Amino acid sequence: RGVTDVRATGPLRLAVKLKGSRREWSVDLAPWIEGVQMLEPLRDPGLFAGVRLLDQGHALEWVEDEIDMGGEQLWRMAGEQAGELMPTEAFREWRRRNGLSLTDAAEVLGLSRRMVAYYDSGQRPVPKTVMLATAGYDARREAA
Repeated sequence: RGVTDVRATGPLRLAVKLKGSRREWSVDLAPWIEGVQMLEPLRDPGLFAGVRLLDQGHALEWVEDEIDMGGEQLWRMAGEQAGELMPTEAFREWRRRNGLSLTDAAEVLGLSRRMVAYYDSGQRPVPKTVMLATAGYDARREAA
């Protein structure tokens, strides 16, 4: 997953086109930048506006060889912020709230335990279908 086009549209916000998508995604980088001292320079609007594609769209770069961000990380942030992916922490919270082990969550969702472990650890993004299944599970429990 990579980026085909990127431009700054405001303070700590990018408009990106992702490979395989015709849509332009708006991504707020404030959560990524917040509290990370080496990323503080990106708070400068002039510097932030200098974002450019690196490594054939597999990364973004600001200030040559100083600050970069992987395309996969940007893709995940875009999907989570647009509601197309479930944030890892939200998935973990759903599991905790319902008292589900990895095995129990796998059974409830009709997935393999390994896949649930990937989602829970953040190794793989949690797709929209799983996000909707967790919401359906909660709704059925509330109705019971």
